[in-house]
Amino acid sequence: GASKGGNKHPSKSSSSSGSGASKPKSKSGPRPPPTQHKPKPTGISKKKKPPHLRYTEKELKVPKLNGIIPSGVQKSPNAKKGKNFVDDKESMNAIMAMVMAEKEGTIESKMMRARQMEEVREAKRLEAEKRAQSKKESLEG
Repeated sequence: GASKGGNKHPSKSSSSSGSGASKPKSKSGPRPPPTQHKPKPTGISKKKKPPHLRYTEKELKVPKLNGIIPSGVQKSPNAKKGKNFVDDKESMNAIMAMVMAEKEGTIESKMMRARQMEEVREAKRLEAEKRAQSKKESLEG
């Protein structure tokens, strides 16, 4: 099918006139390129938050898990912050004993550390004295 008449898409150079110019354009100053105006949809204007940021645990009324609340120290959510008074003397004494034991342990460990540091300082001082003594002897002899 190399016949001239059977061309479905004839080339432009043969079909157009020899001038090669299209319609004359009217020049009325430089114009910026046209921009499409797209109105924003009103419902989805804000970015959607991920699900874990949408609701708080209070809003969902999720029960608190793994919370340690002693039996006598349950306070209402709108109560003032501050001291919690325990009605049960035994539980209070148990809590106090635990806290005091912890404090005594920290104080004892601090005292042990201080003793060790004092021993190290004393050893260093004796070592320095020995060095000074040996220097004196070497200078004299």
